[in-house]
Amino acid sequence: MFRITKVEFKNICQYEALTVDVDVGLMAVCGRNGQGKTNFLRGLGYGLTGLVDGSWGSQQELQKDGTAEPGWVEVTIAGNGRLMAVKRYSTSDVKFPDSLSELQDAGHLEIARRRRAVNEEMEKIFGIPCALMFQICWGRQGQMDSLLTAPAAIINTFLATVFDTKKLEKLRATIKTQLDTVATLSSLAQNALLEAQEKLKTLKPIEDMEEELIHVRNAKEALFAEHNRLREIISKGTKEAQLEALKTEARTELAEAEQWLIDNPIPAEDTDAPELPDISEEVLQQVVQESQEALETTKSTIRSYEATIQQLSDSINSNDAEGTRLLESTDEIKTSIEKEQPDVCRLCKGKISDYDAYNQERWSIITGYKSEAEHREAMKAQARTLTAKMTKDIELKAERTAEVAALKIELQELSETIKNSKLLLQLHQTHNRRKELLTVHQLQRNRVTAAKDKLSELAKIVPVTDNSINKFTLVEKDLTAVKIREGELINEIADNKSNRRYLTMAIEDNEKAVAQYETNKAVRETLVSLRDVFSQNRAQARYLRSRISELNAHIRYYLELTDMPFTLYLDEAKHTFMYKTIEGFEHPAAHLSGAQRNISAVVLQMAILAVVQPLMNLFLIDEPSESLDVENKLIMASLFDRMNNMLPSIEGVMLIVTRDDQLIESCSNVLNISEE
Repeated sequence: MFRITKVEFKNICQYEALTVDVDVGLMAVCGRNGQGKTNFLRGLGYGLTGLVDGSWGSQQELQKDGTAEPGWVEVTIAGNGRLMAVKRYSTSDVKFPDSLSELQDAGHLEIARRRRAVNEEMEKIFGIPCALMFQICWGRQGQMDSLLTAPAAIINTFLATVFDTKKLEKLRATIKTQLDTVATLSSLAQNALLEAQEKLKTLKPIEDMEEELIHVRNAKEALFAEHNRLREIISKGTKEAQLEALKTEARTELAEAEQWLIDNPIPAEDTDAPELPDISEEVLQQVVQESQEALETTKSTIRSYEATIQQLSDSINSNDAEGTRLLESTDEIKTSIEKEQPDVCRLCKGKISDYDAYNQERWSIITGYKSEAEHREAMKAQARTLTAKMTKDIELKAERTAEVAALKIELQELSETIKNSKLLLQLHQTHNRRKELLTVHQLQRNRVTAAKDKLSELAKIVPVTDNSINKFTLVEKDLTAVKIREGELINEIADNKSNRRYLTMAIEDNEKAVAQYETNKAVRETLVSLRDVFSQNRAQARYLRSRISELNAHIRYYLELTDMPFTLYLDEAKHTFMYKTIEGFEHPAAHLSGAQRNISAVVLQMAILAVVQPLMNLFLIDEPSESLDVENKLIMASLFDRMNNMLPSIEGVMLIVTRDDQLIESCSNVLNISEE
């Protein structure tokens, strides 16, 4: 099975350059009107098959307006361990041929060149002709709607194209060739009759298969409901270990909050405390700090002034003593001189004859002054100088003493200010701490309430056990198996009915052959009869009945996914599409509403793809929700969503041009053409 992985445009339609990576499943192709959403699908279809729908024109019409360089489309496909790229140009010039290459690590290996060779290789990839692949995968807006309401002649032409009835002409030609070579046919006819009868016996009764299908569908609905129930439980639930961890966390939170409230009680408010002035805590702290700084400065000044006062006191006392000493020094010298009356001079050793002169000389030598009076006057002068200095020191001492007294008063005032400010600050802080504590208490009480609410919510949660997850996995596995079995049964029933019709006709033909032909002539006549049986009209009718039956089975299956209130089928005799209401009334498909035809058209496209079974599952659908109301849009979205769940297993790709939110939501990827 092959699938598309990438699409690249160059100068195609509105696109100068466009590269799109394509993934398995649904991709919504969105964008404003005129942005080229439909042309994106049209270009993709051209790249794969080399065909353009008739409403558009020729391949040359794909060329982007106003561009000279030839446009091209390259589609990368993957499958069977191979990666290939098919490239087609918008011109038929021989310089720009179509090509198919295999992408390898060493480079591109060209597989085919030119349109015919490329198409032959692509038909091997598709398993069907390119024209048929283009016709059945390209659900252009209105195309399938028209087929639903078309007359028998047009539907016959479509069926002949889809189911390739020309191969029956080859079968008739083969029978004609055998007419001249078969020696006897009676034994062959008898064997064919017995073989057909045995095969018919081995076929399982249709009633049993249909009954099994009913049981399978009932089981599918039950499993689907259980699957949804378990999925909801698992998506909204919590595992046991996780739930217990959440409960433990909530209990811990509750215990911590309650313990904090116990450990941090709110102190009673002091009713005797003075009313706080309208001063902020920051201002009080600044006042305390500035007052303390001023206090320290004042103390330092007082210490400095007291040291100065002490120095002045010492200086005054020293100067007073010195003055007294100076005044007394003359008397002391005089007493000393007069006390000692030697007969001989201590200097010259001569005899003293004049004591007054001798004493006068001694006075001069001792004091430096010529006489007692001069010395006394000099000492008095020095004493007066000291007295003057003492007077200044006394005045300065008195001044500093007064300043110290004033500073001590200021110091006391600052101490009082600091004391009061600290008291106010302490009151502020106590008040603020109480306010903060009240706030924190409220937060802790909120924690307690939240933890209790959390525990209450957790107590209501039913834990998701491993058993639930295992059961969900088993149910999902069983549901997938039932879906597969349902599809198999639908195909088996269709094949069974087709085989029964074919074997019944084969038995009838062979019974006639055995009864009527016993000789070689009879054998040849039988071959002629068989040739007539496989003639264009009869063979085609039989073949088409078989294929129409298969087509109707798939239509019925896909239509059931939409929950539409009717069944749709292609009438085997009239070759027109009919629908049957739940009340049992039958009408032509033309009587369906526009919305019902839109949904039926998508169902028909899917059914045709399921019958033809190309080797590339590709759905290109253009505006399927046009003219649909909200309810039918939801039905269409549900149909695509269910198809999306089936596609990954068959590597299918659905590209849907739409602007409808419901369809976009059902898609796994979105390509916004407006942004490219």
